[in-house]
Formats: sequence, C-alpha cells, structure tokens
Amino acid sequence: MSTEASPGTDADLAELIARGERGEPAAVLRLLSELSGVAAAAWAVPAAVDGEEKGRHRLQQLMPELLSAANSGDSKAQCLLGAAALEIDEDFAAAAHWFGLAAEARFAEGLRGLGLLYMAGAGVERDLARAAEFFGAAAELGDGVAAFNLSVCCSRGLGVPVDQGRAWELMQLAADLGRVEADAEIADRLAGEGRREEALGRYVTAAAGGHVDAALTAARWFRDGVGTTPDPVQALRWFLDLMSLGDMSGVHECHLLAATASVEQILEAGRLARQERYAETLAERRRGN
Repeated sequence: MSTEASPGTDADLAELIARGERGEPAAVLRLLSELSGVAAAAWAVPAAVDGEEKGRHRLQQLMPELLSAANSGDSKAQCLLGAAALEIDEDFAAAAHWFGLAAEARFAEGLRGLGLLYMAGAGVERDLARAAEFFGAAAELGDGVAAFNLSVCCSRGLGVPVDQGRAWELMQLAADLGRVEADAEIADRLAGEGRREEALGRYVTAAAGGHVDAALTAARWFRDGVGTTPDPVQALRWFLDLMSLGDMSGVHECHLLAATASVEQILEAGRLARQERYAETLAERRRGN
C-alpha cells in the first residue's frame, strides 16, 4: 500500500482519480481504501478482474452495499455487478440480469455490457447484429468504449456491413470521448501512412492517458527523432512514466539516456513523469560521472 498522504482537498482527490484512471497502481490502491460504497466498487471491480488481491478483498467488503444499491435501482451498481459476474465469477446469466436492468434504464454501460454478451453469446444467444445495436445505443449516449467496439464491428463486418469510413469516424469519436486505446489505434494508422508527426501527437495523448505501448513508442520516437527532432527530456520522461504505470520495460533505456543527458534534463524528465526520486538517483549517478 502506498505511503503517500491521504488527499486533503477535492483537488487532491480529483488528481488521485485522474492518476487512477490512467492506470497508476499506487493511485488505484489508495482509491480502494479511501473511497466507499459504489464509488469504491468502481475501482474494486476492475482491480479484482486484473487479479489484484486487494481489489478482490475490497470487493468482498463492498458487496452487501453494492447489492443493496443495485436492488434499489442504482444503474452504476448494477453494471458493476454485471462486470463482476462476467469477468470474475463467469456467471453469464447473472451478468445478463444486471446489465439488462441497467440497459432498461438506458444507462450506457448497461447497453454496452449487453452488447458484449450478445457478441460472445454469454448468457444470451449469440447475435452480432444485436450486439452492434447495443454498442450503437451506448455510443450515442457518449460511451467511448462502445464507440470503439462499434468501430471494430464496422471494420470487420461483425453484425453490420463492412464500412471502413464509418469505422474510422467511430474510432475518432472514441478518441474524442477519452479512450486512449482509440488514440493508439489512430496513431498506428497515421504512422502506417507515413504521417509521423501527427502519429506522435496521438501516441503522446494515449501515453498521457496511461496506454503503455503508446508511452513506449513515444519514448523511442523522441529518442530517435521520429516525427520530431530528438528530445532527450521527452524520451526520458516517457520511459520513466512507464514505471508509474507499473511497467518496468523502460528501466534499461532510462539508464542509457541518463548517461548522456544533462543533470537538468534528467530532473526535468523526472518532474514531468512524476518520478522525481528515481530521476534524482539517475542524476546523482550522472554527477558522479
């Protein structure tokens, strides 16, 4: 468990939530302990799905309250129970029940959840056309994940005719709605078309939202000057940022970059990545050289 102090203001909590949303493990663990009720369950369910023991334990603690809220008509609680039934318990009938209740209330996550069930034939008879319909309804309500899913349907002809133009529009919509996986997909396409400067911008957007592969690509492109001039600060910043996301694949690259960067560049990269302590360690080694 993180030893950082508890957030003392709404601004502190908002920052902590933003860090949790981009997938920083330390922030997620703090949110599990500091929030309560359905708000805490919203972090406990995905943590439990990811195999985090603290997430499973917290979800067990919250289950009575979550069930009470769901049975009282709380659509968010219903969706969380649906997700837990689907991803953890593999109780597809229960997932269909809870997602169905939320969908009846035209709650976007419930509609999207039903779409996933119809896509997989889990708890309901497989029906790709209905899956696409539910994704579309959720997307119209502003659900970025549903827009992403419908984009894939349009691209591959799953339940709808193949329509690459519509798929591209939906992928852009998903990105506009904050889905970093959509930004990463768009970046890959732009890169494939040789539009590297635009692609780098998208990779950076996805990286800022917690997309590990995008952060790794951005770091390498800034290091090598792809789509931009070589920028050791930004390269080191994104390699360091991977550590905040619980990914250590950039540690070796951090040391290689720090060996040639200035102390000022190292410290600035650490500040941008919120990895000041590790950056100070790198800077001390650089001073020693």
